[in-house]
Amino acid sequence: MIFRAVDSESGKAVAIRRFFPFGSDGGGIHGEERTAYDIAIQRLSQAVHPALRSVIDGGCDPVDGVPFVVTELVEGEPLSKRIESGPLSSREAIDIIMRALEISEVLSELLAEQAVWVETHLSSIIDAGEGSDRGVTFWISPLKWLGADDNRRSLRPIAALTEDLMGWKNKLVNDQAGNNLAGWLKWLKQHADRTTLAEAR
Repeated sequence: MIFRAVDSESGKAVAIRRFFPFGSDGGGIHGEERTAYDIAIQRLSQAVHPALRSVIDGGCDPVDGVPFVVTELVEGEPLSKRIESGPLSSREAIDIIMRALEISEVLSELLAEQAVWVETHLSSIIDAGEGSDRGVTFWISPLKWLGADDNRRSLRPIAALTEDLMGWKNKLVNDQAGNNLAGWLKWLKQHADRTTLAEAR
């Protein structure tokens, strides 16, 4: 659930995102989980990357304990809308994939754990357009650091992102397709659960 708001200190538009770590009926977080969340927010607010919608603040709703995160608001079109007319070029796709990997490396250092820390669904990746110097921007994935997902170190989200960008989902593709991007994707799928972000880059 995302709300548009105005930061009373800076006067800038921001995005407030409430999320439900235990599902819509699961309630919020309390005790040690809440303390860990507050620490993570402080660390994440230090993250800087041109393709990351920077974290300004965060916390938990005092009424129901539902966590929220405040990020800068970047206007633009979601990639899910952009690819309705067809897949991206391999050059565009590679640039987006590299950005996701780079941001995840920055966040992995801050959180002291490797993972794909950004949202990789095309609806959450925003293209600010040609008139902006931001290009494509990503959101952090709060559920990744709150959950106890044993597979969160896996790079499978990057593989799925690649398939979505190139229109390759459930298709047989020659390894040389997309300037050899298909060959890299094949390698990534085989090693996604044990390779590092740096190796993937």
